[in-house]
Amino acid sequence: MKQNSVSAQDYASKAKALTVQGDHEAAKAVLLEGISERPKSTLLHLDMVRNALASNDADRAETALEAAKDLGADAEKTLVLDLRLAIARQDWHATADIAQQCLDQGILPVGTVFRQVIRSFRQTGQPAAEEEFTRAFAEKKPEVDSFVLAYYQAVCANRAMEDLPAFFEKRIFAGNGAPHEVLSILVYMRDHAGFSPQLSELLERARKKWPDHPSVKKVLAEVERSGFKAGEAVVISVPEVSPVQSIPLLFAAYKVQLATRGSSKSPEELKLLRKAMEGQFAGKEFQRPLLVDDGTNPVLVSPPGPSGKTILIFGGLRGDVGFPLAMLDMYFATRGVTTVMLRDTHRDMYLTGASPNGATYSEFVTSLKNLIATLPGHEELYVMGISGGGFGAMNVTADLQAKHLLLYSAATNATEPFLREIGDIRAAALQQRLKKIQPKELIDPKTRIMNAGHKPHINSYYSEGQYIDKLHSEDLLSLENATSEMIEECKVHIPFDHLIKSDLFDAQLDVFFA
Repeated sequence: MKQNSVSAQDYASKAKALTVQGDHEAAKAVLLEGISERPKSTLLHLDMVRNALASNDADRAETALEAAKDLGADAEKTLVLDLRLAIARQDWHATADIAQQCLDQGILPVGTVFRQVIRSFRQTGQPAAEEEFTRAFAEKKPEVDSFVLAYYQAVCANRAMEDLPAFFEKRIFAGNGAPHEVLSILVYMRDHAGFSPQLSELLERARKKWPDHPSVKKVLAEVERSGFKAGEAVVISVPEVSPVQSIPLLFAAYKVQLATRGSSKSPEELKLLRKAMEGQFAGKEFQRPLLVDDGTNPVLVSPPGPSGKTILIFGGLRGDVGFPLAMLDMYFATRGVTTVMLRDTHRDMYLTGASPNGATYSEFVTSLKNLIATLPGHEELYVMGISGGGFGAMNVTADLQAKHLLLYSAATNATEPFLREIGDIRAAALQQRLKKIQPKELIDPKTRIMNAGHKPHINSYYSEGQYIDKLHSEDLLSLENATSEMIEECKVHIPFDHLIKSDLFDAQLDVFFA
């Protein structure tokens, strides 16, 4: 009988070429033929595992992996494939356990596997393990920013905020120093939305010691963009002109805001947005002056409107709505609605209020009641929550007995079982802080509304491209008088640009204030 002269390596090379072309089925056929001819080849069995994983066939991957192990395949390779298989099955406990084995053996998986391992630690509530795992990467390859950033995201999630500056100082300046560790300041700014004098001093020391290091320059640029140094705040004050006449002023401010945050929009995008607003406000008049935003005040109150209606707006974790607040306020000023805009100063979804000096949640609610009581002509309360501001909006709706609640891309439930069930691993540092919030009921505002004894009308919207936002929104449907609606063809988390360009926002407000 003539022996097959095609080697296992030949089959593997042919299958690899087909895989590169994206033809996984043809690659699978080649591997099956190879295994039939070379049944004891661990190379082919391991490649079959990879092929099955690429084809989202976890059962076939498991069968091929067991065969490879039985044939004595390299233990390091099979362990990494065990890890990938656990990730494919979304078995986060197994993923975390196998990742720990990899770490113990000095195996550091990279790319998508690395990110999914981090997800497993968050899903299973193991921030200390996440910190240990990411530190190994950061210390082995400090020149890779993504590894260092991942490590400090774990650190910020696992340690008390007040302890972080001293920890950063030790990491940055111990021994001969490590300039890449200055990225810790960048993570702190992003996760905690703050820049303390201690961090400013650390960054200045790093700048003097390593003025040309890429990591130091990167953090300095981000600090300047984020406005933690003087000069960024843009006061938007529109004179007494018609809405259409005010639009050029607002768009000039919008461009400044985009620039200071390192963001951009194409001239065509801005042109479409501006054209849409000009059409929506044609023939309308302001019934009160616009809200003035100095860029820092945690509580902003517009001049009173004549309608008797007041809207409390809870901005997201960045403290705003994605574009100048005065631009949003145009929609309320032309309706005669009084606007009260709140910023999440402490990045805790308003669970300790919006005061820069700190407060308990109950003190925050009392301050809002007192504020509303002073508003001239106030008769009816409306509440709006955006992104992380959904929490403050829902809790205050329960406590102030508001009858109307409008939500956009809102976080609505931060209980651990719910977050794990839907796979919400966003804002890891925040999730850790929320575990310490008292009373615990505040992280489940839906239940608080249900128990409050009144039944507010709730309109919740989420973007078509945002699956986690969809699950948060639909969680509200167990409440009476709640609706959840997808914003079609919108792929971004904060949807206002799309809503305005599509003439949807004005229509939604007509329904809300009816």
